Amino acid sequence: MANPYYMRHLRKGLEKRFRSHIDMSNRAKADPKEEERAFLSRAVAALAVKHETGWSDAQAAAGVIDGFGDRGIDAVAVEERGEDRYHITLVQAKWSVNGTAGFGERELRALFRGLDDLRELEFHRFNSRIESHAVALETALDNPGTIRLVLALVTENDRQWTR
Repeated sequence: MANPYYMRHLRKGLEKRFRSHIDMSNRAKADPKEEERAFLSRAVAALAVKHETGWSDAQAAAGVIDGFGDRGIDAVAVEERGEDRYHITLVQAKWSVNGTAGFGERELRALFRGLDDLRELEFHRFNSRIESHAVALETALDNPGTIRLVLALVTENDRQWTR
């Protein structure tokens, strides 16, 4: 279990940085604890996008597509890296209040299915949040570039941003 002091400060930092930027409108108003967990998971995804791209908090949060029908992808980012070269970042994120988040086979399988759907330009398989990224994704996928899959989780492990 992670240090409660650390977890409290991490939660407050994510709140301060992303609360005003992350869209929670696709969440049914459920249990407040579940709502908070969902927000924090999305904030972790946005933070991963920010770390990978250097984008602003608002830009990174705009990449969050988490929700029913996300096909295992919680956030996307497309960067143009020179003439007709692109870099795509796909994030799967997990928040854990006690710092024990992890990924299982089910989550990884979903992420790879989502990647396959993107590579086939099957945007209709995703929730509506992918629509604002579809043109950029199609352009990037039609040109040379790279795709990075990022697994972002809150854990007590001291290793940070391992690639």
